[in-house]
Amino acid sequence: MILIHLNNVPQTLQQSLSLQALLEAQNICQHSVALVLNEAVVPKHRWSSILCHHEDKIDVFAVVAGG
Repeated sequence: MILIHLNNVPQTLQQSLSLQALLEAQNICQHSVALVLNEAVVPKHRWSSILCHHEDKIDVFAVVAGG
């Protein structure tokens, strides 16, 4: 099992998932969020190729346009 921290909430995964698959499993809409993995912003085009690892800290932020 893999323990991750998603928005500071511990979550256990049965197997490693890509960041994209993690968002899908959490029913998080991918069109309007930004993702930070271990304090580094991850570009959206890399979400499908990066796997979650034990003790990863993942923060999901809603993107809001303003002016």
